[in-house]
Amino acid sequence: MGWKKWTNEEDELLIKLFSTMTLRQMSTQLDRTKDAIAQRVRELRKQGKLGQSPFIAKSKIKDEAKFREMWLNEVPNKVIATTFRVTLLTVSIKAKKLGLPLRGSIVYRSVAIENEKKVFDFLENQGGYCEFGELRNNIPKRTLQRLIKQGKIFKIPCNLSRGEGNYKRFSQDRIFKNGFFRKTFICLDRTAVVRFIHEACQKPKTKSDKRILTGYLKRYLTDAERIAVLWRLGQRKWKHSHVKSSIQVDGVLMPRKKRS
Repeated sequence: MGWKKWTNEEDELLIKLFSTMTLRQMSTQLDRTKDAIAQRVRELRKQGKLGQSPFIAKSKIKDEAKFREMWLNEVPNKVIATTFRVTLLTVSIKAKKLGLPLRGSIVYRSVAIENEKKVFDFLENQGGYCEFGELRNNIPKRTLQRLIKQGKIFKIPCNLSRGEGNYKRFSQDRIFKNGFFRKTFICLDRTAVVRFIHEACQKPKTKSDKRILTGYLKRYLTDAERIAVLWRLGQRKWKHSHVKSSIQVDGVLMPRKKRS
């Protein structure tokens, strides 16, 4: 497809829209790419037909305290730009003017490492796990999301998903103990995950509850971890004969037992 020449009618419409719309919005109205419109704007400015866009003039970052907080809390540039209604370039320039550490720099990485250390220290002080909301009040949300995605910490909700079916979701109060039901927790490591789920779940009273509990455990635990939790809850029969007798939770050995 060749280059499309600008008409006088398009120039007039561009001048009219320039004071109220962004490049993306004008590209939709004029059926042109953003780059094409930006190039035409530069040409019209040289001709003295256009000045600075009021939209761009108004889109300044005035709340520097909020900007600084979002930047240091590892909020992505795109989210910051959306929040303040500015371009990504404006975000980068503002960070440089405020003397904030550049993304990817040694200083910025040190901030991220410091936030990670706060997460690990907080969880250790809480015994290996704590409620997600409590941790989020002390640690930047983006740090938690990154650590969960990287598998360095584990997010465990105490509720049954919609995919489990209505009849199972109505049984949640028989699966989880009071104080855990309908809450989400963060665990420091796999040992903390096993310890937490054992503390959060009740001993199943019926075969139906046992099936629901087993299905829940399969979502977050390996075979060995699931068997360890079931053993501690008094369910000491399972079908898996390949699990070794080295499963331990808090130093307590879970013996291997085959079904006859």
